[in-house]
Amino acid sequence: MERGTLGQNYVRDMLRSWGMEVEEAPDKWFPDWDLKTNGKTIEVKTDLKAHLTGNLCLELEALDHSKADLLAIVTEYPKTVYFKNLPAVRDFAHQWPKKIKGGEFAGELALVPRSIFIDRLKPQILTSQPQ
Repeated sequence: MERGTLGQNYVRDMLRSWGMEVEEAPDKWFPDWDLKTNGKTIEVKTDLKAHLTGNLCLELEALDHSKADLLAIVTEYPKTVYFKNLPAVRDFAHQWPKKIKGGEFAGELALVPRSIFIDRLKPQILTSQPQ
């Protein structure tokens, strides 16, 4: 199972466990959004290294191409989901002063310390244990 699918399935199952109807993007590849619920679309990103680095990886190309209303970033240890409106994260990532090349498509990435992401963007945070 691809890492993106892991996070997408986790968010889908979490929302369904709350009684929400969740539609998945067609054909496993749909650049506009990954999930849809309650009239809102969600782009889901999975960051498997955040617990090791303390950073959240924001892929600018993915943020630029998505037409989703919300961004959900899924991290591990503990399993945590950060929800924020996608345009705010996109603007924040583009303004981040230090960028590197990397990721799945060797594009531009903003590696943002998790504490700064939380402090500045104030995302809704859902976690499997207290932080």
